[in-house]
Order: sequence, then C-alpha cells, then structure tokens
Amino acid sequence: MLLSTRLPAQFIEQTEDYNEFLPSIAARLNITDELVARASYSQSLTRPNLADLNPGINTAPELRLSDLSGSSGNPDLDPFVSDNIDLS
Repeated sequence: MLLSTRLPAQFIEQTEDYNEFLPSIAARLNITDELVARASYSQSLTRPNLADLNPGINTAPELRLSDLSGSSGNPDLDPFVSDNIDLS
C-alpha cells in the first residue's frame, strides 16, 4: 500500500536569546633564554548546525507504510560551552 500525502507548508518562527561570558587568560614564563613555558585557559561556545535546528520533517513524497522513515531537527537545542586548557 502506498501513502502519498502532501501537507500544507507551515511557517515556524522561533527566537533565542542568550548571553555568555567567555573568559580567557594566557601566561608565559621564560625559564631560560631557550626554554619558555606557556599556559592558557579559555571558554568557547559552539552553536548547533542549522540542519540540527530545522523543525521541519523530511520524508520521501511516496512511502510504503511498512518503510516509514523521516528526520527532523530540534529548534530548542542550546549552544555548547567548553572549557579549554593548553599547556606547553
């Protein structure tokens, strides 16, 4: 049995507002004229890909009921904040 259904398009609008304080600090120590020690710390923010935020459902135009599959994003995903440390 084939299922062929075209749903009307729906526009979805969503806004997000967030403020993040992302500190960073770096230090260098000259141990000798030829040896330097360095250390740094920072926080960084990575936003989700646009495809991961897309609330639309992607399916094939005609599907067999036994083979239904699809994909959708999540518009409520938050950005990821990471702590970064570098020693050299």
